[in-house]
Amino acid sequence: MQTIDRLHHASGCTYGSPRITRALRQRGRRVGENRVARLMRQHHLKARCATLYRANPGAHAFYMSVPNRQLTSLASQRDHVWVGDVTY
Repeated sequence: MQTIDRLHHASGCTYGSPRITRALRQRGRRVGENRVARLMRQHHLKARCATLYRANPGAHAFYMSVPNRQLTSLASQRDHVWVGDVTY
């Protein structure tokens, strides 16, 4: 378990069980991926995922240019007024 912990922290906590299994096998250890995954779960070791940031600079200007029309009339009967919403 100490080797798994060292490999996990040496990778910047980005290695999960498949990569740690490969690294252990390259070092001559005979381990299975399921065993490594189970040991990592028991010791609360989890690989970090990369967070993606996508800037969308024109979105705010676009949404501010579209007027927000509010319903001003009340419905006097069923199916008299229909509304919709467009969500991207």
